[in-house]
Amino acid sequence: MTLPEANLENITTTIQAFTGRRVLLVGDLVADHYMTGKSSRISREAPVLILKYQTEHVIPGQAGNTAANIAALGGHAQLVGLIGRDTRGEQLYAALDSANVNLQGIVRSESGATLTKTRVLAGGRHTARQQVIRIDDDERLEITPADRAAIHNAVKAAADWAEAIIVSDYGYGVVDEQTWELAREISQQKGIPLVLDSRYNLARWTGATLITPNEEEALAAAGVQENRSVDIQDVGARLCEMTKCGHLIITRGNEGMVLFDRDAKPRHLPVFGSTECTDVTGAGDTVVATATLALASGADPYLAMVISNLAGALVVMKLGTATTSQQEMLESLELVAPV
Repeated sequence: MTLPEANLENITTTIQAFTGRRVLLVGDLVADHYMTGKSSRISREAPVLILKYQTEHVIPGQAGNTAANIAALGGHAQLVGLIGRDTRGEQLYAALDSANVNLQGIVRSESGATLTKTRVLAGGRHTARQQVIRIDDDERLEITPADRAAIHNAVKAAADWAEAIIVSDYGYGVVDEQTWELAREISQQKGIPLVLDSRYNLARWTGATLITPNEEEALAAAGVQENRSVDIQDVGARLCEMTKCGHLIITRGNEGMVLFDRDAKPRHLPVFGSTECTDVTGAGDTVVATATLALASGADPYLAMVISNLAGALVVMKLGTATTSQQEMLESLELVAPV
């Protein structure tokens, strides 16, 4: 992808303006637990690899990954979410703290274990590690009335501080009607962006400034079977009408992105850089974080899409749940800048 010369200065200035932007983020938290091992041989008990244990660590997933991306990009993220009082919860809390995420809004639940996705990575001495299995321990926590009240109070407490809001709904129950109404009310009263990332309930939450589904999520929300031949422009128009959003960005993997609103023609953007990728884990979280920071920095939706396209392209070249930074983004721009 090449960048138009007229846009390069705006892109650079907007990325640099991410520093210090304040984003309130409410949503579902997951501990992304990675175990790595060295593959040695095939078991005699069953046709499976035997791995020699090497390391393990926890990285913030889902809403936590979005918050970590905001912090890595120079913004301030205040996170509101729910974790259990267990080992994984402590590890997730520590990982978020290390990522410089504001954790005043974290609620510790007594009702269950922290949602966890364990990925086992295997590799040899001279080969890259690859994921061989994922194990999900993600029975949603039973959210008590006290937990719910604490979540809502944390959102209210951050209202005056926030310059943008992200609602990250992965279907585990943190986001309910009142949570959404609180976020929308703050957005409208302050005139700040409200960005929605929802995996299963896209059409349920109406009135966002921007929504950012991937193509699979968009098709499902629009009631279109994925194996059918569809016109993405029809899908986008339908979703804009259903969700009453200001703008919609559909991410399409190696086919890039498309920006929709109800008053203009769709604007297509090819993928930045290579159409091949290493790992798409968490790339959508990066797109949401970057687009929100861009909007909070004064960018229009198209410029926000261009910048988030760049950020997404960088993280899919990394293994596992990952972030990018202002420096990395600006350095990548130098490679495509007009001479």
